[in-house]
Amino acid sequence: MPEEARTMQLGYCTNVHPGMTLDELVAQLDLHAVEVRSHLDLDMLPVGLWLPARLVESVDAGDLGSRLADRGLDVFTLNAFPYGDFHGKRVKKDVYAPDWSTPERVGYTLGCARILTSLRGSRTSAGLSTLPLGWGADMDAGRLEAACTNLLELVESLADLESETGCRIHVDLEPEPGCALGTMDDLVTCFEERLLGQGRDELVRRHLGACVDLCHAAVMFEDLEIILARLQTLGIPIGKVQVSNAIEVDFDSMDETRRREAAGVLATFDEPRWMHQVVIRRDGELKFYEDLGDALKEEQVGCWRVHFHVPVNVPTLGSIGTTRERLIQDLRLLSTKGDVENWEVETYAWDALPEDRRASTLARSIADELNWTREQLAGKVDP
Repeated sequence: MPEEARTMQLGYCTNVHPGMTLDELVAQLDLHAVEVRSHLDLDMLPVGLWLPARLVESVDAGDLGSRLADRGLDVFTLNAFPYGDFHGKRVKKDVYAPDWSTPERVGYTLGCARILTSLRGSRTSAGLSTLPLGWGADMDAGRLEAACTNLLELVESLADLESETGCRIHVDLEPEPGCALGTMDDLVTCFEERLLGQGRDELVRRHLGACVDLCHAAVMFEDLEIILARLQTLGIPIGKVQVSNAIEVDFDSMDETRRREAAGVLATFDEPRWMHQVVIRRDGELKFYEDLGDALKEEQVGCWRVHFHVPVNVPTLGSIGTTRERLIQDLRLLSTKGDVENWEVETYAWDALPEDRRASTLARSIADELNWTREQLAGKVDP
C-alpha cells in the first residue's frame, strides 16, 4: 500500500485542561482553545486531544466531532498516555497505570484509536502517543514480555481497523525518564530486540512508531541525531514530536550566592501533583533522581535538568535556566531530517508553576508558544 503524502501539522495538547466528562471537556475548550484559535486568527485550530478512559468508554464520537467542528477545532492527534484523572490533586506515578501488560491499557488505546478514525476528517492516517510500557521499577521481566506481546497483538487490531475505516492509526511510544523505556535509545533497543523479528515486522512499522518528547530527551541528555539515524536504519517512523521545554540549572557555573539563589528558585517547582524527575550531569556522569524533592536533598553541584514542562518560548525562569537553546537545535534537526508530520506543543503544567510564573491568560500564552514554535519550524530563530 503506498504511503500517504506528509504535511506538517502544529497544534497544542489539551492535556493542559482538566475534564473528566464531555461537558467538562467542552467547557474547557470553549474557555481556552477557542480563544487560542482567535488569537492566531485561524479558521481551524489543530489540537492534540486528551480523553480520559471513562470518557473514551462512553462518548459518542460523532457527537464529539460535531462539537469540536462547531468550535473550529481540528483533532490531528490524540494523547493516550494519561488513563485517569491527569489533574487530580496527586497524580505522580499513577500516570503510568495501567501499564502495557494489562488489558485495560490495550482497551483504552484501541478505544482512542477508534475515536480518532472518526475525528480525523479527510486524513488517511493519524496517530496517538502512549506511555513507554510502564514505570521502570514496576516492569519486571514477565510484565515487559506481556507488554510487548500486547503491542504485537495491538498492531493486528489496528490493521483490522484500517481495513474497516480506511485510516491507518499509528501508536507512538513516548520515552520518559524513569520508565521502562526511559530514553529514545531504550525505545530503539525495544524495537530491535522485542518488537521486530517476531513475524509482524510490516505491521509493526506501519502501526507503531516513536513519539519524541523534547523535554524528556533533554532531561536525559540524549543525542537525537544518533537516535534519528538508528530509527531510520530500522525503518521506524517518528509519529509525533512533543515540543516541550525543561528546567536546566548549571550550578557549577555559579558562585555561592547565585547557587543559593538558584536552589531557592528551583525548590519552588517541587509541587505535589506530577513527577519531576531529575538528571544531574557532573564529570561526564549522569545521576538520576525520581523526583525533584529527592534531588534537592543533595548538594547543589553539576548541571541539573528537571522534568517540568515549562513554556517552550522561555529561556530563563528568574535565576534558573531552561533547555530552550537545546530545544531550538532539536526542532531544526527533526524538521529537516526527521520526516515528521505531527508537532504538538505540550506544556501541561501551567497551573503547577510557581504563582509568579503562571500565565495571566492561558489562551494568550498557548498562542504565543505556537507562534514561537512555528517560527522555529520555519527556520526563524528568536533573537
